[in-house]
Amino acid sequence: DEPKEEICNGLDDDCDGQTDPAGSPGCKSFYIDADFDGFGFEPLTTCLCGEDGQPPYTAIVAGDCNDSNGKVNPLAAEVCNQVDDDCNGDVDDFGAEGCQNRYKDHDGDGFGVVGDIQCVCGAKGEYTAVEANDCDDDDPKIYPGADEYCNGKDDNCSNTTDEDGSLGCNTYYLDMDGDNYGVKGFTKCACKPVGVYKAENPGDCDDENKLIHPGQPEKCGNNWDDDCNGLVDEMPCVS
Repeated sequence: DEPKEEICNGLDDDCDGQTDPAGSPGCKSFYIDADFDGFGFEPLTTCLCGEDGQPPYTAIVAGDCNDSNGKVNPLAAEVCNQVDDDCNGDVDDFGAEGCQNRYKDHDGDGFGVVGDIQCVCGAKGEYTAVEANDCDDDDPKIYPGADEYCNGKDDNCSNTTDEDGSLGCNTYYLDMDGDNYGVKGFTKCACKPVGVYKAENPGDCDDENKLIHPGQPEKCGNNWDDDCNGLVDEMPCVS
């Protein structure tokens, strides 16, 4: 009889002394699985008959990126260990076991944006900040606790712009009568006039009368210290 073609059937069909050799019709691909984790290294493959393959070709699924480590394969959990445990091409993915929440810090000032957070293994990309509440992540000079300046910005993210005491502030005196002279001892250091704190000059001795303040001509016979020099109706005075 003419020799038959060898097929995967448990018989030596072509009488060559081999039963179901590699490459027989009906075979399926097996990969070398040196670490016995069920996943093989893709370039190392052969086509075998049977369900279990033949050592070392025992894995029917490829994708193992480190066939010498049984803890590294496509179904492994990613762990913070500087290893691509799950063979997805990325080392220490977002959300890996042992990760820490970090906020996106685009401007690198140490504070991130509320709501933009990832669980990472150490700093990863722009996810470096362990503290949030940055109100302007494009400006490294603006963050919680920063010095506040008179610049029209909320430098310290307090929801207030140019608050009293900001760097570069001016001293304004209480000026109830609006004569541009204020009462010594009643001041605010502000970036601009605030309410009744609007006078830049002190020395008003009667802040309820706008006609009385330093520099005002002394009038005769009104019993006022018009110029706030401590004297009433002194000469020379004007009628």
